[in-house]
Amino acid sequence: MMLVAGIAQMLGIDMPSLDSGSAGQLILEALAVIFLRKGLKGDVAKV
Repeated sequence: MMLVAGIAQMLGIDMPSLDSGSAGQLILEALAVIFLRKGLKGDVAKV
């Protein structure tokens, strides 16, 4: 959801529910969460 909201803000679409973050910040946080989950799943699978 954050990734979609960030891309929408970059395209100029206003999203009133997400006024607190900038487009770049939302995209970076969404990617961080995605890669963190992927890394944790990989670590759990090794154990």
